[in-house]
Amino acid sequence: MMIIKDIKNEVIIHKYKSSDILIALFWEDNGIRYYLKKNEVFYKKEEFDNNIKIAKWFTDVTGLTIQIQPIVLNPPHIKTSDFIIVDTKTKLELKTITVKNKNYNPNKNYINKALGNGYGQANHFIIDISNSALEINKAINDINLAMSYMNRRYVHRVYLKKDNTLIGVFERK
Repeated sequence: MMIIKDIKNEVIIHKYKSSDILIALFWEDNGIRYYLKKNEVFYKKEEFDNNIKIAKWFTDVTGLTIQIQPIVLNPPHIKTSDFIIVDTKTKLELKTITVKNKNYNPNKNYINKALGNGYGQANHFIIDISNSALEINKAINDINLAMSYMNRRYVHRVYLKKDNTLIGVFERK
């Protein structure tokens, strides 16, 4: 039974709107701002380059303005999201599924694990299956199953991406 609905057509309606990509100079947690500082609050070069590509894709597809967020290492245990959708102040986390054919297990829910790893970081997720053996129908079924679990109630929306295509935007019915 499908407990999710695809709201892609409602989301991409904004794609003709002017959007932008912003770079955050600090991370705010419980009213405290942590400004960029070497080895404490920063951007990792390899992740930053990928986040720029994903942000460009996301703004092109949705028309929403997005802000790329830094990593906070000091103080420890602060969970940061990869992005914030500026229009709605919504935290957005990128999760990339990279399972290859030789390691692929059709009985395993890779998306549920990725969403579980995002607990405390965000409530909206981009699941990128571009570099994985995961098929689109299996990914949609896995999103449905993951969102049916009580311990995944913090997940409000999942954007499913393959290559440069937005496959669907899923919410609970």
